[in-house]
Amino acid sequence: MGLKKVFTAGVNTAFKVLKDLVYSATYTTVQDDGFSTATTTDYQVDVIIDSFSERDVQFLSFSELIQPQDVKGLLKGAQLPVFPSSRDLLLVTSNDAANGQYRVIASTTDPAFALYTILLRRV
Repeated sequence: MGLKKVFTAGVNTAFKVLKDLVYSATYTTVQDDGFSTATTTDYQVDVIIDSFSERDVQFLSFSELIQPQDVKGLLKGAQLPVFPSSRDLLLVTSNDAANGQYRVIASTTDPAFALYTILLRRV
């Protein structure tokens, strides 16, 4: 089994096990054409939203990258055919505190692009 298959299987298993934490969301990519027109594309994705620990906020706040109200999102790579960009948006529609629109601040992934970890800030 190749690396991508192993990582993707692990991500799918994690999302199944944590199904109570998974939200359906709309991920919007914003691509600039170099002039004044931006093109947007929407993708339906599953996302796990989680807060940062106080330790993480204290450790990373020196860089001003992370703010206390920021959250992290975990997205399946198979559902998002583009790498997350700092212009992109995520809209979560739910009946709890995760409800709302977020802007991608930063992102990272694993070697197989099976899972994106994104830093999100409410818009």
